[in-house]
Amino acid sequence: QRLLRLISATEAIAGGDFDSTVSGSGVAELEALACAFERMNGQLKASRQRLEEYSGDLKWQVAQKTKELKQAKIAAESANRAKSTFLANMSHELRTPLNAIIGFAHLLVRSKQTAPEQQPSLNIINRNGEHLLKLINDILSLSKIEAGQITLEETAVDLYSLLDDLKLLFQLKTQSSGLQLVFERSSDVPQYIRTDESKLRQVLINLLGNAVKFTEAGRVKLTVKCLQPLAKKPLPKFFLQFSVKDTGPGIAPDELSSLFKPFVQTATGRKSQTGTGLGLPISRSFVKLMGGDIKVKSSVGKGTVFSFYIKVSRATQSEVRDIQPQKQVNGLAPNQQNYRILVADDESANRLLLTQILKSAGFLLWFADNGTEAVKLWQKYKPDLIWMDLKMPLLDGFQAARKIRSLPDGSNTKIIALSANAFVETKKLALSNGFDDFVAKPFRETVIFEKMALHLGVRYIYEEESSRKSEQDEPVMQLTSESLSVLPRESIKKLYKAAACGDEQAVRLLIERIPLSQKPLAVALTKLVDNMSLDIISDLTQKCISADCTSAKSQDSSQS
Repeated sequence: QRLLRLISATEAIAGGDFDSTVSGSGVAELEALACAFERMNGQLKASRQRLEEYSGDLKWQVAQKTKELKQAKIAAESANRAKSTFLANMSHELRTPLNAIIGFAHLLVRSKQTAPEQQPSLNIINRNGEHLLKLINDILSLSKIEAGQITLEETAVDLYSLLDDLKLLFQLKTQSSGLQLVFERSSDVPQYIRTDESKLRQVLINLLGNAVKFTEAGRVKLTVKCLQPLAKKPLPKFFLQFSVKDTGPGIAPDELSSLFKPFVQTATGRKSQTGTGLGLPISRSFVKLMGGDIKVKSSVGKGTVFSFYIKVSRATQSEVRDIQPQKQVNGLAPNQQNYRILVADDESANRLLLTQILKSAGFLLWFADNGTEAVKLWQKYKPDLIWMDLKMPLLDGFQAARKIRSLPDGSNTKIIALSANAFVETKKLALSNGFDDFVAKPFRETVIFEKMALHLGVRYIYEEESSRKSEQDEPVMQLTSESLSVLPRESIKKLYKAAACGDEQAVRLLIERIPLSQKPLAVALTKLVDNMSLDIISDLTQKCISADCTSAKSQDSSQS
């Protein structure tokens, strides 16, 4: 009986009943065993209590951490929304005045009333406006990449033509710098491929631009080859490898790891005081989106090689869109209806710009500075097409478009959205809210006319190409440091100082003082200024001054 009571108590403890006690038995051995069980029971009870306390504390900590993570997530999402809103607003605020600056500069360049001596100043406005637009686009591209909003837009591409265009783009700069520019492609590289042409072009321009900018002597070489494995039949998908090799100063090993970080520049880049440090990060993101990756090898003092590969597929010549050269519209072709156009934009400068572009072609025009006025004018005149800014007072572009669409015959009018917000979401939102098309600011005059031809079937009279041919088509002499030696030493020094400081007007004034007997030299220098290549003039004049000093020293030593 005493053993049975002991067994019963221990079984109760084993079952989790720590309040059960082992009663006395009167047997010394059993009493010792019972005491041991009592001690064990007390320890188990204390351990269980501590475990429950620990479990409760752990649950509290988990709940607290979960709450903190939720709060952090909400804060991150809020910050991301704030960033997107900020970028959208900044895009709008910067692009709106840029639209007027670039647009009116283009109109003045083409105007027959513009004096010839004003053309260089207008070209400066145009180039600097385009440069500022490129910087804005780079920042927007980076923000889209970070938000995962960049998508691949594959089309049929004439690769040979793309490479030829790029070679022409950089040829003038390399010739003026005395560099050799080599483009080499393997015989098995197909002419027609399917890829994202815009992104491929931007990557190649970034890499070639860096190579040309930082290489003072030697050559820049672009190599294109297939990475397609040996097979009896051509594979539908294969890889193309592009390599850009230069003989520049190279990149230090400790800088290679941070090369693709946004806003980070190498020592050479910082020394040049040009660029934003966004070209390479954007290029790598684009390459990865196209199914590849980009790598770099560099030796200080010997040069650098950037290599990347992308996944492409074959295309046919018939798939490649035939892009016609842009022509200047002189007016409407005869035997057409009188097209009625409404321009709705709250910005007076942009409204005036679009009005002048369309009026010069011969369209009937009305304009409104808010959405409510746009609806009233539509009801009165029933225009064939409306250029509708999305951001306006009273009624914005979305509300005005919905109002017009809800009215009788509202669906008969073509409505094209205009916005300085260049995000893809804005375009999608416009197209899903009753707009027939979307054009981002700053817009090109040719795009305005193309959209109207597309949606209304408008036909135009174009300016004859032959009437616009001028001395710019004449061959330009290839500049070297020796070419400048015909100028007085003091003039070369002034040219160097003005070009190094980026003073375009001062450089032009100095070029105007070059004698008529050296007209080819003046034309070549002017061409460099027109192409925003003051750095080349700076390099050439610096080399000329250095060479002059070297020869002067050698003469002094020979005389002594």
